[in-house]
Amino acid sequence: LKITSNIEVSVKPTTLVKGEQFGSLLKTLSNNQDYSAYNKDEKIKYFKRTEEKSDESLTTKVISEEDAQYEVIAWFDGVDTIYWYSEATRVYLNEDCNYMFYNFYVAENFELNELDASKMKKAEYMFYYYGNTSSGTVLDLTNWNVENLESTYYMFYSAGENSESISIDVSNWNVEKVTNANYMFQLIGRYGKKVELKADNLNFKSATKTEYMFNSFGTEATEE
Repeated sequence: LKITSNIEVSVKPTTLVKGEQFGSLLKTLSNNQDYSAYNKDEKIKYFKRTEEKSDESLTTKVISEEDAQYEVIAWFDGVDTIYWYSEATRVYLNEDCNYMFYNFYVAENFELNELDASKMKKAEYMFYYYGNTSSGTVLDLTNWNVENLESTYYMFYSAGENSESISIDVSNWNVEKVTNANYMFQLIGRYGKKVELKADNLNFKSATKTEYMFNSFGTEATEE
C-alpha cells in the first residue's frame, strides 16, 4: 500500500519589532505607563504564547512590525505574565534584538523557543540583568538558529546575578559569524547558589573581541 499526498503546509510569517521597542512595549504594559527599554521591570516573571485572544478589558500592544501581514498582540495579565497571540505560524525575531529583554529583573521563565532567531544579527545587551533578582530563572534557547548572529556584546551580562539559581542553555548555537563577544557571560549568577550554563559546543572562530567574556561568572556560586 502506497500513500502519497500533495498537501502543502503554508507558512504564515511575521517579524517582531526591534529589540529596544519590544522591551519598551512590554514594560509599558506591565507598569501601565510609558516605559523605555532601559527602565527596570519588577513585575514580569513569565512570557508565553497563548492560542486565545486577550480579554477585551485588557490593554494590548502590537509587538510585530508595522507592515507585518500577521500581527502579534501582547498583554499583561495584571499579575506576573505577558501573554502573546498571533495567527502567524512562524514568528521571527528582528535583525536588531539589542536591549530586547534588558532589565527584566524578576524574569523566571520567558518561553522563547517559539520564536525564530534565524534573522537575528545584533543581540547586544539582549538579556542584560535578566532575572537578576528572581528566586530562580531559566533561559532555554536550544531551538534558536543563530547562524546569522554577529554581535553578542554584553548579551547575558549579569543575568541571574542575585538569583537563587540560573540555568542558560545555548548548547546548540552556531556562533561562527559572531565577531564581538565582549562581556557576553560576565557576572552570570555571581551571587547565586546554583549556576548552570550549557555552552559547550560554541565555536567563536570569527570573534576578534572576547574580552571579559566569562569574567566573574558564578564567582560566589556553591554549585556549577
